[in-house]
Order: sequence, then C-alpha cells, then structure tokens
Amino acid sequence: RVLSGTTRAMSGGLNLQAASVVVFLDQDWTPAAVDQAIGRAHRRGQTKPVHVVTLAAADTVDEDIAALLKRKRGVIHDVEAVEDIIREAMRRAG
Repeated sequence: RVLSGTTRAMSGGLNLQAASVVVFLDQDWTPAAVDQAIGRAHRRGQTKPVHVVTLAAADTVDEDIAALLKRKRGVIHDVEAVEDIIREAMRRAG
C-alpha cells in the first residue's frame, strides 16, 4: 500500500501502519514535523519495512527546504551534544 500526501497532512492524526511506502509531495520546514510524519508509518502493528520517498524538483524551493532541514538537524544535534556534556558535568559535580 502506498500513501502520498503533504508532510503537514501526514504528520497529524494519522496512523499509517498499513502503509509500506510513504511518498511526501513536499517537505515541512520543521524537522520534528517531518519525523512525526515518517513515524506515523512506523506505528505498532506495522509488519513490513517502510520505505519513505520525498519528491523534490531541482532548482526549486524544494532544494532550499532540504538544505534548511539539514542545517536545522545539525543545530539540534549540536544542542543535544551540549546538553549531554552539561548533564555529565552536573552528575560528576554531585
């Protein structure tokens, strides 16, 4: 089974455990919305591997959004790494 739709529409209120292929017609600006939309197909009850396809046209805003998402994910990773360092320092300090 295949479901195609916008990231925004597929990130809220749907559980898609019957879908084994998810096709996004766009990308959201927010990494969490993209992750949630992908997670909808990985819900309990899913018995098959899930393949996620994102359609993007060259030389369009699609490329800009993909680059922005990559940068945002990098920032999120860096913040999480700093949080881990702070937690460890606080743990050691007692």
